[in-house]
Amino acid sequence: DAFLTCGQNQVDVARKIETLRPKANRKDIQIAGCTYLDAAKEYIKKLDVIEHKKEDPVVLLAPSWGKNAILSRYGEKLIDSLIATGFKIIIRPHPQSFTAEKDLMNRLIQKYNNLEWNRDNDNLKVLNRADIMITDFSGIIFDWSLLFDKPCIVAENDLDTSVMDAAWLDEKPWILNAVERLGLSLKESDFNNMKQVISDALSSNELSAEREKVK
Repeated sequence: DAFLTCGQNQVDVARKIETLRPKANRKDIQIAGCTYLDAAKEYIKKLDVIEHKKEDPVVLLAPSWGKNAILSRYGEKLIDSLIATGFKIIIRPHPQSFTAEKDLMNRLIQKYNNLEWNRDNDNLKVLNRADIMITDFSGIIFDWSLLFDKPCIVAENDLDTSVMDAAWLDEKPWILNAVERLGLSLKESDFNNMKQVISDALSSNELSAEREKVK
């Protein structure tokens, strides 16, 4: 009967879907903002500022879960390319991966037990430690970009929207457009040049400008 939304973009989509569904009732929609981000912003003010040299960054791999997510799609090939950079690598799988992709997680953690695998309930501390993040369509990109204002790399994906309300729309959902704008696009063909890709993202003024536009 009612929606509490983060912003006008969600209101616009909800109203459009109402017009497309013949029996849809008009909802009471109110913009409430994203209040957990407000609380998180206050929380991170209490964290120590951690800075690393640009030539020696901490790289956080933080994907979503499922067949289109980074670890399912690229697995060892991507992780090996990150190790080859010589940078400090932290992997934070989506919590659902440990349930839905248990065999995959067990295999990767056992194979790469020399890497840091982060499973903290609170993701803000590990985000604070990292200089750059690699993700896909995970919502963590908004915590990262809006709260920490740091560069991001987004792996190409073929997200299946057929099971979502977005399937009713002709255009790409706002959230996916935003994800593409917040990060430097990563193709599988880039894996052999990951060190340069990461360095380019760290120094990109264009990415910084796009983060401001999305915010």
